[in-house]
Amino acid sequence: MSNAKVSINRTNSNQRDTDFISITIEDRLSGRQIIRVEMEMEHFGAAITGLSSMPAVYNYVMTPEVAALIGKVRETKHALIDRVEFKMTSEQVKEGIESELVDGWQLFDDGTGTQQPNKDKHKAILIRYVDAEGE
Repeated sequence: MSNAKVSINRTNSNQRDTDFISITIEDRLSGRQIIRVEMEMEHFGAAITGLSSMPAVYNYVMTPEVAALIGKVRETKHALIDRVEFKMTSEQVKEGIESELVDGWQLFDDGTGTQQPNKDKHKAILIRYVDAEGE
C-alpha cells in the first residue's frame, strides 16, 4: 500500500520568464506536505527522459513539527458554536470552541472566511493527528 502522494503540476506565472513544473510529495495519512520543488520545463523534460541531477528550487521543506505528524492519521470534525454576532471574529470563534480543544483537537479553520449555513450557529473545523491502526 502506498504511503505517499505525488503531484506534478505545470504552472505559468506573470512573474517569471518561463513556465515551470511544481513537484509535491505529501504523506497519504496525515495529508501533510513533505516537500515541494519547482523546476523549469526544460530541466523537468531532461530529468524524466533520463538526465539526472537537474537543477530545481526548494519551495517548501517540512519542519520538525510536521515531520512528527508523518504516518499519523488526520481526523477532522466540525464544531458548532452559538453566534454572538452575525460576522464572528477569529477571537470570538476561539473563545467559543475552547471547550472542544481537548484530546489533541486543534483549530484548523475558524470559518470566518466562509459563508456560514446557519444563522444561529457558527461552524469551525477542528483537526487532530492520531496513530494509524493496522497501517
